[in-house]
Amino acid sequence: PTDPDTPTRTPAEFPLPFQVTFSDTALQGVLTLSPLLGFLMIVVAAGFGGSAAGRAAMAALPLILNGIANKGRTEAGAHDVMSLAQGFSGLTDASGNLNLNFLNDNAETTRIEGQGRGLLGNLFSNVDEVTGRLGSALGGSGSNAGRLLSLMAPLVLSLLGNRAKAANMNASGVSGLLGGLGSHLTGLLPAGLTGLGALLGGNAAASTVSTSTVPVTTGKVTTTPVTPATPAPR
Repeated sequence: PTDPDTPTRTPAEFPLPFQVTFSDTALQGVLTLSPLLGFLMIVVAAGFGGSAAGRAAMAALPLILNGIANKGRTEAGAHDVMSLAQGFSGLTDASGNLNLNFLNDNAETTRIEGQGRGLLGNLFSNVDEVTGRLGSALGGSGSNAGRLLSLMAPLVLSLLGNRAKAANMNASGVSGLLGGLGSHLTGLLPAGLTGLGALLGGNAAASTVSTSTVPVTTGKVTTTPVTPATPAPR
């Protein structure tokens, strides 16, 4: 349990470094800005706080989506993705609401993180390179970046799985959806972190995601007080 004297911090206290709109319907069907605000709680728990939180969330997201998209490009791969997502279905719902109550239970957080580390091995053939480069880009360590991806990847996969289930999508449909993400992922990287696009491999094509100043519509995020982890020595 967290220290009772630790103040509750909401995702709104960690604004995104920019706001975006998605001009492609594939991305609209997978992620909205609502869960991005919830991901900020994961970022803080992983040791990236303050002004770096928004950048860390937006840097990690396209890396995770890239791993999922690469795995799910074929119908067989998409079936595997949906099977993996089933194990994390309780972390989100079909409307994109996140359940982050596990962050207030050390044992449950450790369990999810452990499962997330196993998930990263399924999504990336170069986990150490991904975590190392992400940590360096964010001014942290590979250890903190690994924790961030391990906690965030299950949520992203759960969100994808529940959205696909709600839309009655089969493996073929999921494969087509994931295959359409590739050209958009580089455009999700925050300014100054576009060098991480090298980790996106063939998905580093120009994106049609555009920046704008439209208001962010936030969804429901179930959260509890979280004690940020102490960053590992660099």
